[in-house]
Amino acid sequence: MKLPCFELCIVPSLLWCSLLLLIPGVANGATLRDLLLADDSLSLFRGCLSALRLLEDELDDTDRTYTIFAPTNKAMQESRFFQLYMSSMDQTVPRWKHHLDPAVRNHMVENEAMTEAQIFDGSKNHIFSMEDSLVVHALNGDTLGLIGGARIEAADLRADNGILHVIDKVMPADFFAHSFEELERQQEFGPDWLDRVSLQTIVDFNNARRVYTSLVEEGQTMVGCRIRALNRIGLFYLPKTLNRSPEIKFGEFLNASNREQTVHDMIEYSLIHKNYYRIDLPDHYIEWVMASNGCSHILVSKSSTGRLCFNDGCQVADPKPREFLANNGYGYVVDKCIVCSGAAMLLEYAAVYSPYSLKDAAQFWESSEWNLRNLSMSVGDGRPVTIFAAIDAAFDVFASDDRARLSTDKWKVHQLNFLRHNMLQGVYMEDDFVELWYNNSGKEYNITALSGENITFDYDEERKKVMVEGGDLWFSNIKGIDGYLHLIAALPVPKSVTHYVYDLGASWEDYTTQITLIDTVFLKQDLRRLAPITGLFAHNDDWANKVIELEDISKAVLENHIFAELWWCSTLRDMVGQDLESHNGQTWTVSVNETTNMPCFDTVAVFGGPIRRSCITECDILARNGVVHKVDKVLFFEVPRTAGPQV
Repeated sequence: MKLPCFELCIVPSLLWCSLLLLIPGVANGATLRDLLLADDSLSLFRGCLSALRLLEDELDDTDRTYTIFAPTNKAMQESRFFQLYMSSMDQTVPRWKHHLDPAVRNHMVENEAMTEAQIFDGSKNHIFSMEDSLVVHALNGDTLGLIGGARIEAADLRADNGILHVIDKVMPADFFAHSFEELERQQEFGPDWLDRVSLQTIVDFNNARRVYTSLVEEGQTMVGCRIRALNRIGLFYLPKTLNRSPEIKFGEFLNASNREQTVHDMIEYSLIHKNYYRIDLPDHYIEWVMASNGCSHILVSKSSTGRLCFNDGCQVADPKPREFLANNGYGYVVDKCIVCSGAAMLLEYAAVYSPYSLKDAAQFWESSEWNLRNLSMSVGDGRPVTIFAAIDAAFDVFASDDRARLSTDKWKVHQLNFLRHNMLQGVYMEDDFVELWYNNSGKEYNITALSGENITFDYDEERKKVMVEGGDLWFSNIKGIDGYLHLIAALPVPKSVTHYVYDLGASWEDYTTQITLIDTVFLKQDLRRLAPITGLFAHNDDWANKVIELEDISKAVLENHIFAELWWCSTLRDMVGQDLESHNGQTWTVSVNETTNMPCFDTVAVFGGPIRRSCITECDILARNGVVHKVDKVLFFEVPRTAGPQV
């Protein structure tokens, strides 16, 4: 006798219950979810649906109706794209989520429960899935029908909310057929109807389409710049970039001798081994990510308005966001071209596109007129450099007049010295600073900056924090093409920012006689107040045994050593034979010592007498309010008396 269903269900093997759910044409109170759970040959497709929350949220809902085309496990395993997109299903948010989702939805028809007979009744040549249009090849004699290139192996498995068909192949979504290589699919990449240079122009000139065909498990984001960005690139990068032509496009990107470098610096750099899906990124998102070629980091940011940027290249969003699916990743059209960046360029991007307070530091670097794409070409010995950027609050050590001075061309040397003091020659990673601390028996230590002065480093072992000049190193190891960038809380400041002309003289033990005399006649404040000035300091030995009336010493002697304005040694060498007036109105004729090539200050104390000469021994020592030179002789306009020997 034929057992009823409830009796079958108590048979020790539950196989019969599972099979009952799959009887064509019978719903049996099951949902599409139940049908999929009952067939282990569909476990891979079922896993995709579950990872996307479709299995529970939609296919178990009897208020909705679907036709599902479920590929067998064998079919899924034969699809390299499905295999790739499924590789991260165990993650909370699968890294290929927005590839997997349309790939799966391409096997779902919404709001219709279609039988095999209805699909192949000859009335339709395509069916619209939830993703694309599926081509239908109807039954023809002994020829089996095809739907989306697949054959139905088990048809018309009914559920209360639709029909399930088991198919022998995956039905590839449209984007399966297209990689980043197909630049023409994005109008903004070219070709341009006005014959302007486009991304396509550069990629094809450099034979680099192969770069865009790579398929990597981690995912991939392409950042491609639109035509307008390429034709304005000089506005954004000069003088920050290497430039061998009036237009960087032709000097670098369309230069036959520079092809390998262009592929590396521009095309490979525009690929990131991670899928950045804008819709999944929260507002105020910020991340430093390494480019696919390891050339330098890229700053990925998303503003409060939802604008997604890569360095300073931001997604074109008018009239709608320009983004696209490719079989090997996710792509964006941006308004500026991104190129492999120097550490200082990355600092500029962070100042503008991140919540970090770094605008003061960025402004100093930008005004340097150095090559910010490769600082090694402008400063140091040509090797990579390590630079520090302090937060805006750290710049409070500057008075307002300091900022004003350092922003002018007249004080450019001081500005560059300040920047050099925030640079180390060579590469220092955060771990290197920690190791040096341990090597120094757990004590603070110094490293000489490119300014020639020391920066002090320490390590808080309890907090695991490197400290630079007493402040935390709070973000580290940002890689540029020319070295590394570290973000710090305290500002390293050289003597050119902290020491006035007077303070420099007072710091030298062999020049204390002149300082003592300055203190005696209250000239100290003038040497701190006046700016810009050039100060001269003579060695203690040359002041010895000189007899000078104290009431005359300020105007007659000390003020001979003070000159208004900044008189650099290079400038003085070009002034041979010209007169220069000191603070007290005396004039001195500029000459050059033929042996040392150092500038000198000449005067004739007695008409027809010998020339008295004082020559510079050390040049261009920077002070907060000017520049200092050490000289070999005291400047006397009149010959002083000499004290007799001590008896």
